[in-house]
Amino acid sequence: MRQLGVSIYPDQTDIADDKKYLDLAHKYGFTRVFTSLLQLVNDDGADILGQFKETVAYANSLNFKVVVDINPDLFQSLNIKYDDLSLFSDLGVWGLRLDEGFTGLEEAQMTRNPYGLKIELNISAGTNYVDRIMAGGNAKGAAFAAIKAAKEGHFEEPHAKLKESDGFMVDAHNAQTAMLTAEARGDHTEVSLLMFHAQDHIMNAITFRDLAGEIV
Repeated sequence: MRQLGVSIYPDQTDIADDKKYLDLAHKYGFTRVFTSLLQLVNDDGADILGQFKETVAYANSLNFKVVVDINPDLFQSLNIKYDDLSLFSDLGVWGLRLDEGFTGLEEAQMTRNPYGLKIELNISAGTNYVDRIMAGGNAKGAAFAAIKAAKEGHFEEPHAKLKESDGFMVDAHNAQTAMLTAEARGDHTEVSLLMFHAQDHIMNAITFRDLAGEIV
């Protein structure tokens, strides 16, 4: 089902004007609001967050679904962990729209948040992007299952789970390769090829780091 939406940027507008705009959008059947938190990067953001929260609360009172644009720099700037999205839940948003820069593991991790926050992908990254996320999340899950089984003394299952994890990592790599191949054929997407090549290695590094921490 298609839905109509409007964009609002609380850091650039007046709250009273935003509320009038939302009233008008609500009157004509709009149901979604898009905004961005990217402007908080390298900024203390306190005042902006206050404005943002008030605007989101008003949008929610009109039954809008509010989606915010985020990227890895925002997580680093505000010291947010991918397994703790409480900040966004406290702000009252309905979902997060992921800008470029994630590896696949982070997206998979964020979908498991306990707050019911919806995770929306930047589809300009191409259809293989979804495959990377699925494979990345499954690879990490299988590897952790192997460690859990080993700790419990079940030594046959870990071998199977590690093999399964390896398979998912190969799937993620193949998804990236498919994107590069499509690009070489002239099927251009709005992504940086270098970024996706680097992310393939980053995804492996993050998985191994987390696994090492679990083992220790």
